[in-house]
Amino acid sequence: MSEFPIIGIIGLGNVGGAVAMGMSRAGYSKRILAFDRNLEKAQGIASLTGIELAAEATDVLMKCTPIFLSVRGVQVAPFIAEHLNQLDSSKILICLAAGVRLDDIGRDLQSGHACLLRAVTSVNAAVGQATTLLLSPPGAAPDCTSVAIDVLSKLGTVRVVESEDQLDMWSVLSGCTPAVTCLLLEGLEHFASEVGIDSSEGAQIAAQCVMATMAALRELDLKPAEYRRRVAAPGGVVEKAFDAPITETLRSSTTEWLRAIARGVVEQ
Repeated sequence: MSEFPIIGIIGLGNVGGAVAMGMSRAGYSKRILAFDRNLEKAQGIASLTGIELAAEATDVLMKCTPIFLSVRGVQVAPFIAEHLNQLDSSKILICLAAGVRLDDIGRDLQSGHACLLRAVTSVNAAVGQATTLLLSPPGAAPDCTSVAIDVLSKLGTVRVVESEDQLDMWSVLSGCTPAVTCLLLEGLEHFASEVGIDSSEGAQIAAQCVMATMAALRELDLKPAEYRRRVAAPGGVVEKAFDAPITETLRSSTTEWLRAIARGVVEQ
């Protein structure tokens, strides 16, 4: 593309707001037009990012493409039906809602209407470190997919998946990992407080250690289990702790938590 497109964002909640922040961080704040019914929330995001706010969703639909639709899953199909006249073939609509299906949300879109894609990203988009999963359905114009990939790449890495089932399961992993990581950090912070370390200082140390661990795994090309064994000296206190039943409980609890979320996504 000779010029970066004017991007629309409808819905500035957790994900939509993260997309706005990530695009702004990448230097595209002046190429974004966004709308949210909650004006106070929208103005807060705008003040942080420098993006322009629209008075109505129709303004975004008329002036932008691609358009990120970041509303609740139950609101997607009614929104598309209500604004069908603005969704002509020149538009690319990227639905960011989880737990929806293209056949359901796009049933009103016929030939001559917008190209509808699904993508799942995470709040890590705010810092340009998201793993975004993109579903380009059969029949979607290659140009639509390439534009979506180009824009989404500003938020981190993009992985194109082949089916909605695959998208939903990958989304559990990519979308929930920030929450799992933060839960671990909460535990580390609580421990620091228990042993007399200032909670803010403990949180900073824990976060730095997690970031350093992720960097080491990437640079050394190691699996987590392999790197974990490097931390523990043979016969030492840490190795004995890893052999305790609580270690397997922690691992299995994390897995079961993600399974429960996956079941919820499928049942929506």
